[in-house]
Amino acid sequence: ALPISLVCVHAVGGNVLSYRGTLETIGKGRPRVGFQSRGLDGVGEPRSTLHEQASDYVDELLEAGYTGPFTLMGGSMGGTIALEMATILRTKGHEVDWVVLLDTIGPAGRSLESEQASEGSRLGRVSASELLSRLVEGGRCRASFYLKTWAVGFHRILGKPVPYALRPFFIEQRNKKALAQHREQAYPGDVLLIRGTENFGGIYSDPKLGWEGVLAGRLEVRLADVAHDSFMESPVVIDLLKSFFSDQSSRTSE
Repeated sequence: ALPISLVCVHAVGGNVLSYRGTLETIGKGRPRVGFQSRGLDGVGEPRSTLHEQASDYVDELLEAGYTGPFTLMGGSMGGTIALEMATILRTKGHEVDWVVLLDTIGPAGRSLESEQASEGSRLGRVSASELLSRLVEGGRCRASFYLKTWAVGFHRILGKPVPYALRPFFIEQRNKKALAQHREQAYPGDVLLIRGTENFGGIYSDPKLGWEGVLAGRLEVRLADVAHDSFMESPVVIDLLKSFFSDQSSRTSE
């Protein structure tokens, strides 16, 4: 049997370095490739839609000579791009083994998060000191956002690279906008969802993490009591991946 190529896709920040531990653990003996976001050099910028990003990555993958079957994996927003890549690959006639979502929240969950953020911005009954604190912090955040946005725009107008210190902000804002506009198609293939536990509340109370109606094929879920921001590099998550792929290898060899 041909070795299954392992493809890792960047999260909203655009970098793939967070997969290093994962690739060293489960990537041995198979072709490995990672995709990072355009714009990390401060010159280019991410494509405006996730479908365009996924299409570019699929083209690069195939042009580089990688062959299926493929396992695609993405943390957070990267999981959404991985699903889109899987759909494109299947449409082109390539075999996709698994899509692995690492704490990737589905469309229903993103809608819930947006509603909660909107509700949280409304001022309820709070003390005068707390109200003042909220207003000051909100003003500071808005000022920082607009200052960074202006600085990025200024360098773009001059045709200069975005300064290194501003690139995370630059990439994240572009990718967040693309994610907010993205509309998933139903995916009929096999999916592994490793997600945070119900203890985190909100959308984490949903067993499918907002993916109901989208993940139409076989879905396997593993729980990891790990915060979202450290999910992709967590030894707990890496151990779950190692166990899962070891089980898959055993089943295949039987």
